[in-house]
Amino acid sequence: MSAELTPAMRHTIETLAQRRMIAPVLLFLSGHRPLLFFAGQGLALTAPLAGLLGSSTLDDWADLLSHPDGPVVLHDALAEAEQ
Repeated sequence: MSAELTPAMRHTIETLAQRRMIAPVLLFLSGHRPLLFFAGQGLALTAPLAGLLGSSTLDDWADLLSHPDGPVVLHDALAEAEQ
């Protein structure tokens, strides 16, 4: 398991950039970094239910947030999209 962004995650980041929401997301990410592992575990717990409702990318987000390097990878991708 490695901390890599999927195409769906990149699309989400691009959408955030188009709506000029990168700065608030970076602020939220930085402020909640100690809790991101638990957020990832919570997403992993709810992923089967989300799969029934049509969201197939929740597992990917859970893997990214649960990985030790995941928050750094996500922060770097968001900072790159902001430029």
